Order: sequence, then C-alpha cells, then structure tokens
Amino acid sequence: MKKYFYSLLLLITLASSCKSVDNGSFSQFTEAPLFGMIYDSESSPVAGALVVLDDEKSAKTDINGRVLFSAVSYGEHSVVITKDGFEETQMVLNFSNRDQVLYSTLFSLQNILDNLESSMQNGKMLEAKSFLMRASGINSEDIRLRYLNVVYLSEMKEYPEVLKEIGLLREIYPNDPYIVMTQAKILFYGLERQEEALEVLQSILPSNSNEELENLLGKMTEEKTGETND
Repeated sequence: MKKYFYSLLLLITLASSCKSVDNGSFSQFTEAPLFGMIYDSESSPVAGALVVLDDEKSAKTDINGRVLFSAVSYGEHSVVITKDGFEETQMVLNFSNRDQVLYSTLFSLQNILDNLESSMQNGKMLEAKSFLMRASGINSEDIRLRYLNVVYLSEMKEYPEVLKEIGLLREIYPNDPYIVMTQAKILFYGLERQEEALEVLQSILPSNSNEELENLLGKMTEEKTGETND
C-alpha cells in the first residue's frame, strides 16, 4: 500500500511539472518563428509577394505562397504585403501564440476588374465606383480599366469626361472599333451631336472593315434621316 501511495504521488508530481513547462514554452515567449501563407482570391498561392513586418523585416513568398520569419517578438506587428498586379494589403498581427500562422489574401487587378464589370452589369454603380478606385490604385494606366472607366462614366452620364477619356484612348488605339463606337454613341445619343458621331464612324471605315461598326453607322444614319423627315 505504501509503495502504491509513493508511485501515485510521483505520477501527480510529474504531471504537474509537465503542465508548467508547457505553459512556459507555448503560452509565453520572447521571440518565435512566424510562418505565413499568401493566396489570391481563387485560393491559389501567390509566389514572389513581398511581406514586410514593422517596416524592418522583409521576405518574399516561395512558389507555394509560403514565407518564414525566423525570430518575431511577442506582441503586435504591422504587416504590409505587396506584389505587382495585386492590391496592397495592410494589417496588424497580434503574435501571441507560437503556432500562429499569418494568412492573407491578395486581390489581383484582373479580379477587381471582373468585379467592376459585374457590378456595372447589375446596376450597382456605388459598388462599381469602389472597384474603380481600388483598380486605379494598382495600375491607373491599364487599358481594360480605362475602357471600363469610360463605360462607368457613360452610365453616370458624365459625357464631357467620357469624351476626354476616349480621346486619350484613341491616341493609343486610334482605330479600335469598340472605342470608336463608344465615342459615336456618346456623341449621337448623349450629346445629340449626330453629324459629328457619323463623321467619327465614317473616318475609320476605309481602314477598318468591321461589321458592328458598319451596322451602327447604318442605324444612326436611318435614325437621323427619320428625324429629319419628321
């Protein structure tokens, strides 16, 4: 009986000792490694993203979107994640557990533009404006963004701004049929400058055979003739 009592006492002592060691090593620490995983909006790993802690430590993600900082102090840290073609992400990390993992999602320019286009198609113009601003923060010179901005301004009936943006686009793509057709529609329907709209379409037809463009010219010509006859 005595032998059993001492064995039980030893077991309780060891268990208590192990518990106190665990608390000390896992709940409280000065520095510990920090592992991070960076994904895009499709849950695919983002390679080559730059992760910066407290404007001091930095590392790039590997091909699997993983990043490792060998010694990060206990407490709060600012985190900034950047990569060309993606929206910058900023956050505050409260590093309080050795097993903690830094997870973050980066949104690409093309993903934001897809959402912008979807918002406009569904008539959600406030949401579309937000996506426009986010996309401009990534690359304001992106051609798709600039064209969608033309569509947005057209929907908002900001016609002078539309024509200004189209003029800049035509300096880059002077004979792009879709840009030209958008310009003609704004002139014809938005500003009722019908003659000018027809001239815009006619000016590129000799060098650009496009069925949609020809159909639009025919439609506008008929509408103008009908109004004249009335």
